[in-house]
Amino acid sequence: MRADRRGMTLVELMAAIAIAGLVLLGALLLLGGVTDSVHRIEDDATSVTAAGTTTRRLHQLLNDATATDDTTKRFEGDQLGFAFWSRCAQAQGWMASCAVTVELVDTARGTAFHVSFANGQAQTLRRYDRPARLRYFDADHEAWRTAWNASATIPAALEVVVGTDTMIYSLGPARE
Repeated sequence: MRADRRGMTLVELMAAIAIAGLVLLGALLLLGGVTDSVHRIEDDATSVTAAGTTTRRLHQLLNDATATDDTTKRFEGDQLGFAFWSRCAQAQGWMASCAVTVELVDTARGTAFHVSFANGQAQTLRRYDRPARLRYFDADHEAWRTAWNASATIPAALEVVVGTDTMIYSLGPARE
């Protein structure tokens, strides 16, 4: 027999290929996990940004709500929605008067706070896991109302009631 053999046997070669395959498989699984984590982080960041942007947009629309003597531009609302005139950003880069409708839409998973504009744009501002209702604060009578049909005024505040939780938004220019 020869004592000085060179090279590898078939068994050694198969073992080396198997180990290399396991290392590559582990690397692919690790890379897949990292990719999934990156996508999950990007999705979370997008949803947080969208939530912040829609909340800011709702506050801006409500702060810019206007009251006028024009009967076609009145603030009107009930427990399920309201319509009013505000200022909206235009494609040209400036703000212009626009009609806004906000509705509470019942869905299979609760209620969606939905806004639509006269130009056809629409957006869901918020989702609630329970039924929601609206109320309006009448500063002149210091009382909450379930409907608003005042002639040339807007309510001082808007209240979104979801179960036992309440969110209050001021309307119009800053009030004292």
